[in-house]
Amino acid sequence: MNAGRSLPSFQDAERALLGSLFLDPGKMPVAIDGVTEYDFFNANHGYIFQAMKELFQDNQSIDYASVSYVLERKQLIDRIGGLTYLIQLGNMVPSTEHIETYIELIMDASLKRQVIDVSHKIAEEGLKDVDARTYLEFAEEKIFEVSQKRRTSSFTEISQVLTEVKEKIEQNKNKTGGITGVNTGFPNLNKITSGFQPEELIILAARPSVGKSAFAMNLALNVAKNNKNGKAGVAIFSLEMSNDQLTARMLSCESGVENRKIRTGDLSPKEWQFLESTSQVVSRLNVFFDDSAGVTISDIRAKCRKLKQEDKLDFVVIDYLQLIKG
Repeated sequence: MNAGRSLPSFQDAERALLGSLFLDPGKMPVAIDGVTEYDFFNANHGYIFQAMKELFQDNQSIDYASVSYVLERKQLIDRIGGLTYLIQLGNMVPSTEHIETYIELIMDASLKRQVIDVSHKIAEEGLKDVDARTYLEFAEEKIFEVSQKRRTSSFTEISQVLTEVKEKIEQNKNKTGGITGVNTGFPNLNKITSGFQPEELIILAARPSVGKSAFAMNLALNVAKNNKNGKAGVAIFSLEMSNDQLTARMLSCESGVENRKIRTGDLSPKEWQFLESTSQVVSRLNVFFDDSAGVTISDIRAKCRKLKQEDKLDFVVIDYLQLIKG
């Protein structure tokens, strides 16, 4: 908010928005849904908007006197230019017709400033003693945080949602077996779920040592084999077992050879044959393991985003959720 720097800003839009809110305080929900006090380039405008928001949240009227009172209580009234400036804001706007445009201009400038700020942080981080992979994940995460701020959603009319639902129904009617999502490889489970759907969170819960991890690996294998003609991408984050252990479990599931025998190497010639043929099948699948210790939600998100950009992600397995760090 330093006016001495040539950063992106639309101060006319900031003044116009505040003036519009003085003219029509009923527009406050629209403004609150679109911007925060931190999106204003001019700090004084941010203080004024914050005062308006506090009045609105307390169900009090928003006018020159009430806003002035809040700012005076915070010892900010002289800083923003006094009551005279508040009145000037209201007088400069002929109507509230373009309030959404003002919000859009303010947000665009704010996001640009945030990207600039993040780029400085990324540059500073790069000067530290950090490995390239960790640094890249840090940079991706910071940019992603800013991009998410742009994806704010408001209410959607039911008519619009109905149109989207009917389009999905039309698309799904041609799909075989009643599977509209990811084929799990288990007919009964597919019948209940119609396949795992995009954006769903499925939690496997049961008592210890009853086969949750084994079932999860079986699901992962089935998804990789039975979707996109065997090209579906599956990411597996294991916070408890190593990649070797997980792969051994997969081989056991697919070949029918006991996991104990795979671990010890106590295999008959026929079992070796089964294992070899299974290995050839499994090696062609798009299954990706990560057994990094102390993995965080940010780590998982960054790695999944990278796979998705390469069109190699359709299903994610985390074993198990309680071990993820914040």
